[in-house]
Amino acid sequence: WMTVIDIWYRVVDYILDLATRDDALSIMAARVGLSPEEYAPLLEGTKLLTRVETLKLFEETEGFDSLMGSSRVSDEFNRKYEVYTDALDLDAYMDGSLVEGE
Repeated sequence: WMTVIDIWYRVVDYILDLATRDDALSIMAARVGLSPEEYAPLLEGTKLLTRVETLKLFEETEGFDSLMGSSRVSDEFNRKYEVYTDALDLDAYMDGSLVEGE
C-alpha cells in the first residue's frame, strides 16, 4: 500500500504543479472524452490534498480542523440523538501512519 500511496501523492503533485498542469489536464480529459478546456473547470472544483495537507488532518485538534476532531463531533451528535449509545473508539480506526510513510 505504501507504493500506491506514494504514487497517489506524486500524481497529486503533478496535477497541482503549474509546470505540468496542462499535461495532467490533457491526460485526465482524454480519459473521460473531454477537451482539456472542458475538463479544466471540473478540476478547479476538486480539492486535491497534498501529503502535507493530509497529514495535518491527522493531527489532534478540536472541532472540524482534523479527522479526529470532526469524528468526535459526529460521535457526540450521534450519541446525543441516540443513533447509537456507546462512544466510538476513534483511536482504533484513525491511523495516518501510511500517509506518514511508516
